[in-house]
Order: sequence, then structure tokens, then C-alpha cells
Amino acid sequence: MEWARRIGDAYCFEVLPRGNFIPSARWDFENHRAITDKFSLNDHGNEIVGGLSELFVAALAGAPDQAARYREPLQKMASRLLATARNSDGLWVQVVCPSTGQVLDKTTPDTWGYALSGIATFGNAIADASVPLAVREALRGLRQGRYLHWDGADSYADSIEGALVLLNRFGEETGLAWLEKVVPIFLGKQRDDGVVEGWYGDGNYARTALMMGLYCTQGVRCQPWRPRLCVGAQQTEGGVRVVLRSPEEWSGRLLFDLPRHKLNLNLPMNYPRLNEFPEWFALDRQAVYKVRIGAKAAERRTGAQLEAGIFVTLGSNETVVIELAKQ
Repeated sequence: MEWARRIGDAYCFEVLPRGNFIPSARWDFENHRAITDKFSLNDHGNEIVGGLSELFVAALAGAPDQAARYREPLQKMASRLLATARNSDGLWVQVVCPSTGQVLDKTTPDTWGYALSGIATFGNAIADASVPLAVREALRGLRQGRYLHWDGADSYADSIEGALVLLNRFGEETGLAWLEKVVPIFLGKQRDDGVVEGWYGDGNYARTALMMGLYCTQGVRCQPWRPRLCVGAQQTEGGVRVVLRSPEEWSGRLLFDLPRHKLNLNLPMNYPRLNEFPEWFALDRQAVYKVRIGAKAAERRTGAQLEAGIFVTLGSNETVVIELAKQ
């Protein structure tokens, strides 16, 4: 936190005020001036936005006086970026000039969701009602056909990842419809031998494919896994409906997600963040759920009991529906 505070002070009280509240790509901290009067919203130029937002959230939880000092410059940064660095669809442009706000490259970066997640994190922390509107505008902007075309598998992965992180908090129907169209293109990039493009970006592809799989199952996992086992899920009011089907007999457990942001990372809130695996349906250990497996009579179990999973048996080509509903 001390190192983060020093970075936060440098940006909030030097770089941002001297750059009209848009950070410069390169800054001379000895002579206190911009080396490059440009700011890239592409990967990895935009990550200072998310980093400063995460610092604000951490300070809000552990050092509120410090957070109060950061609030005004970060609010000005968010406002100026939203005002100058977006296209008519509500998505970012690639490069802007901090001193003037002039757009230097109007191309949409495939990492459009990254900086927008940072803006959403900060906006949510200060209860700024304008930020959800900006996020929803961007997700609705995806209806334009050009956002189905990105430069290579890694670019598709970044774009889909950013959308998933935002759609987890802002379930905009247009964005979900875009996923239905773009994901088959993305998955088609993998060759039959498993290789995608043969460089380290294939790891990014794999992560995004896993993120998409967990969205389709709402975080539900099957143990043991079988390649031909089909599972899909949809959240219901206070619960989740899971559908299982297998061409051959299968028996095993359905395992549900937990609030990992709190249990694993000790975060004060589940804010949008780069490279996370979003939580979709997460068990509440203290809650009581009505559980129905196929045609069997419903049972009541606590979230703590459900952590061990639900045992299910499938016959060949049998489809079973499992429903959880919080009581």
C-alpha cells in the first residue's frame, strides 16, 4: 500500500493536473513534465486507469482520508476521458493527446473493456450515476458490425474478456447478443492440434475461452469432467437452473462457485478488474436453498452444505435439470 500510495500521489498530484487530467504515456519525474504528449488506451497503455481506481477502492476501505485526497483528480480524469476519448458508439479511441484532448488515432482498441472497467470501478465506489450510463452505451455500441472483426486471436480474446467483465455487472442485452456472434469466430481460431497461433498469446486465448465457458455454466463445474458431457446454466430469481446431458452414462458432482473476491482475495467489494474470472452464480453459505434434481422431490440445503456439490446420475442420452432457489 505504501508503494501504491507513492504512485497514486505522483499521478494524482503531478501527472494528471499537468496533463489536463489525462495521463501521459511517458513522464519525466525529475523535470516534472511530459516526455510524450500521448495517452494510449490500448493494451498496455490504459492500465494506469484501472490501477488508480483499484488504489482508490483499497484506500476507501483502509485509509479513507487518503481516498478523499484522490477523489477529485480521479473524478476529473474519468470525466475528461469519457468526454474526449470515445467514439460515437461509446467505445474508446486508441490514442489521444492529453494536453489538448485531440484524438490522434480513432481506431477502437481491442482492450476497450479494460479502461472502461477501471472507470466503472471508480464510478461505482463514489456512486457516480453517469458511469453506468457510459458503460451501457459502450455495450450497446457493440451492435455495429465492425466490432465482430479484430486482428487475430489475442485481440478477440481481449475484446471478449473486457465484455465479460462488464456484462457481469451490467447485463446489457445488446452486449450479450454480441457475444453470441463473436465467440464462434473466436473459438474457430484454434486448430485441430490445439495450437491457436503458436505464441504466448495462446495462453490469453485459453484464459478467455475458460472465462466464456464459466459464463455459459454460470460458474458451475462438473466433477469428473468428460469431453462429451454437456452443461449449461441460467440464473433465476435468487438461484440458478442447470441442464446436464451426456451421450453416455455419467455420475458425479455439480460444484458451485463461491464469492471468491471475499473468501480468496479479501476484497472489500467485487469491482470490475483486469484478468479476473467473474463470479456469476455464487453460493451464499448462510442462505437456505430449495434444491430440485429432475423429477425428484425438492430438498432444502444450506449454502454451506452445497459447497460439497450435488451428486447427479445421468443415463445414456438423458437430460437432467437441476434447480436451486434461495428461500
